[in-house]
Amino acid sequence: MNTGIVRKIDDLGRVVIPAEMRRLLGIQEGDALEITMDGDHIAIRPRIPTVVKHITVDRTRTVELNGESVTLEPGEYTLERIQRKR
Repeated sequence: MNTGIVRKIDDLGRVVIPAEMRRLLGIQEGDALEITMDGDHIAIRPRIPTVVKHITVDRTRTVELNGESVTLEPGEYTLERIQRKR
């Protein structure tokens, strides 16, 4: 899709993504967006969390996630993987 719409950046650096584009991509208020540099362009993509696993921890313990140690307190946790919407 190659749609061109011109928007101005406000004094706080914000730009409005047109409603039609948000609808087409399924972007809603509060969604996370990934903003990256692609050569001399700025790319903005939706990031969609995917639930990987629900776990319950009955006592404080340390687990390793993606090579990092994380201390979990007792409670319920949901592990999510962030993916780009294609």
